Amino acid sequence: MIRLNGGEAVVKMLEAFGVEVSFGMAGFQHLPYYYAIKQSRQMRHVLVRDERGGAFMADGYARASGKLAVCDATVGPGATNLVSGIGEAYYASVPLLAITSDINTNYLDKGANQECDQRSVFAPLCKAGIYINKIERVPELMRKAFHSAVDGRPGPVHIDIPEDVFHGTAAFNEADFAMDIRNTFPSSRYTPADSEIAEAARLLLNAEKAVIVSGGGALNSKAWAEVREISELLNAPVATTISGKGVISESHPLSISLFGRYFRFANEFVKEADVLLVVGCRLGEMATVRWSLINPATRIIHLDIDPKMIGRNYATEVALVGDAKGTLQKLIASVKEESGRVKKDASLAEAIRAAKAKWLGSVADKIHNTEIPINIAHMLYQLRQVLPEDSIMVADGGFSAHWSSVYWDIVASGRSYLANRGLAAIGYGLPAAIGAKLSAPGKIVVALSGDGGLGLSVMELETAVREKIPVLLVVVNNMALGYIKALEHNLYGDYISADLRDVNYAEIARICGCYGKRVTRPEELEKEFRDALNRDVPTVVEVMVTTDPAKMLPGEDNRVRKG
Repeated sequence: MIRLNGGEAVVKMLEAFGVEVSFGMAGFQHLPYYYAIKQSRQMRHVLVRDERGGAFMADGYARASGKLAVCDATVGPGATNLVSGIGEAYYASVPLLAITSDINTNYLDKGANQECDQRSVFAPLCKAGIYINKIERVPELMRKAFHSAVDGRPGPVHIDIPEDVFHGTAAFNEADFAMDIRNTFPSSRYTPADSEIAEAARLLLNAEKAVIVSGGGALNSKAWAEVREISELLNAPVATTISGKGVISESHPLSISLFGRYFRFANEFVKEADVLLVVGCRLGEMATVRWSLINPATRIIHLDIDPKMIGRNYATEVALVGDAKGTLQKLIASVKEESGRVKKDASLAEAIRAAKAKWLGSVADKIHNTEIPINIAHMLYQLRQVLPEDSIMVADGGFSAHWSSVYWDIVASGRSYLANRGLAAIGYGLPAAIGAKLSAPGKIVVALSGDGGLGLSVMELETAVREKIPVLLVVVNNMALGYIKALEHNLYGDYISADLRDVNYAEIARICGCYGKRVTRPEELEKEFRDALNRDVPTVVEVMVTTDPAKMLPGEDNRVRKG
């Protein structure tokens, strides 16, 4: 028998599950948890400057590693500060454990300091909420939390633990801490019935213009090899959402890249499809251009781990409820049985080449623009030339994700592009990049953020310096909430609550202990990016871009008038 306090028991379960880091900020109630991590040979703790940043760090860690991640917060305002980050993880299907402390059970409903109904706050944004009100139940309920987070559709689980459980002690057997699953997701690969697979294969084999559209679910499932194989078997082009970027290399001859509100050239292929194979995509507002993109006559095969996503927005002819990788493997085998029926239309490859060439011609004036202020497309082009193929790009919400999704090329398939499209909260870029870098220390990790987004997380620069995490942060400074100002320009021609002062973020970076450089001329970009890669400290390259709201969007937004 061993005697442990609640914090030690929680950490022992995290160790058994293979967890290596927790991101958060302490309070009295869960100090035993912190001291247990300090004694751990496996885990480390990263002190954040804002609990939301801790949730974003855990999110970036999970996406980049394919493992569940952990964030923590104290009772009341610490817990409620986590909400935006936990909401992002929920809607993006990212598995996290959000561990919060709560007031002593002896003082419930007596007006204890910082008491609030935090379990109700988290309930709609988590797969499960677990309240551990007895120390003896820590192993059992922590095990339940792990299973819930990684099984089926991944997602966050809230674990609420009161002060007296963290500080109390109990006797345990070593066997109490045994784990029966690994810290990877998905933990199980459910697949549909063979009859449903066969029905989907028949529909695809009889299609004249099949198109595959893929979302983030395919990346969660690590199904990029299967997406490529089914695409090549069927001779069907692959389009991706912003969250799905990376499921196929954008240099592949069957890649038609991004589709939806912002796109390259994929939308026309999607409109003309007679059959759509939808993989891990909820067919939401942005992907479908407010549900106007997909032809009503198109027959849809929808593959998703969550049955609630299937048929929600479009009539589905074949519903495939299951894990993307496992289901595609079965679908590939079924298609191969009748591979002689696949129509290898040589004109498709030519059509894709022509569409790509046409798009590249239409944006050449942006990509190769050497004017001042610096064009964001040109900046992204220069950065792509400098970075290794396996570098990880982390795009902040809104403006940064929209520009990079269109103008950032994914060279190698896999999850090398992280964008917060669950809730799309700005402030995600820097902290998520810190988490991603911790999970992949051998790779270059770049965060792209606007000055507006960085304003919500700028002090995590100090976190990166203190924890010795050498991320590269590229700040696009247009002295505004650029996305909002551009929309206001299109709607009203006037602005309210969108303009910011010219804050020198390179200087702030230097004050925090980073290397910081402000770039105003396009010919400086390549040198500064290369120089940034040779630093062993966090580096900020601030790029001054247009302040003209008419030039702030990467393309047309379907919600505003044209012209």
